[in-house]
Amino acid sequence: MSIQTDKLPQIIVAEYAVHKLKDQFKFKLGFRPSRSKDDLEEILRKCEAALMILKYSYLSLKDLHEHKDVILIQKMAQELREAINPALQTPSTHKLSYAILNWGVQLLEGFQNRLQKEGFEIGVGIDIKAVRIRNVQKIGEFVKARVSDSQGEYTVMTNLTTIKPNLKLAVSFLPPTEVAGEISEAMFLGLEERIEPVGSFLNPKEFDLKDINAILFKLIKKK
Repeated sequence: MSIQTDKLPQIIVAEYAVHKLKDQFKFKLGFRPSRSKDDLEEILRKCEAALMILKYSYLSLKDLHEHKDVILIQKMAQELREAINPALQTPSTHKLSYAILNWGVQLLEGFQNRLQKEGFEIGVGIDIKAVRIRNVQKIGEFVKARVSDSQGEYTVMTNLTTIKPNLKLAVSFLPPTEVAGEISEAMFLGLEERIEPVGSFLNPKEFDLKDINAILFKLIKKK
């Protein structure tokens, strides 16, 4: 059954990710990507074009998942990853820009997988995963938590002061932002300990996405 793909959150958020990537590549990031500026612009242009085709295709989720332009986006995301990976391994003062680059590429890398999720809440367009808390540090009114999804580590700034190391919780990977002078790359979705393996993708239907929706709507509206 065809759906309103022009309102599909996975596509809307992916468009926003491409927009953020284009913005970051305009800045002096303190590193030289392994691809030229023209190459990077062409990769993002192909992503934009593919997303536009998908947005107005009005296909079913199953047909979208197997569409050639979804496969193209996966390929373009892989090329972007290869271009920025060396920089992400190097200490830098451009921490927010690097975090946004990483988020944008991860968002595109997971695009096909995310198309398996049903729903039209904008929060369905981002990844929700089970992570393990590695360590915590009090910073003013916030707690800085370092978490792992088994593939990488991320910083989460939170006002949940009762969190502690080794807890396994759900986080949503929102666009990175600065909180209390630190880069926050995700948001905890409550204090319920998860039984799924670390790194598992979680079903958005299990969560109240109200706060996530509000944050994403605000960001996308400003695009």
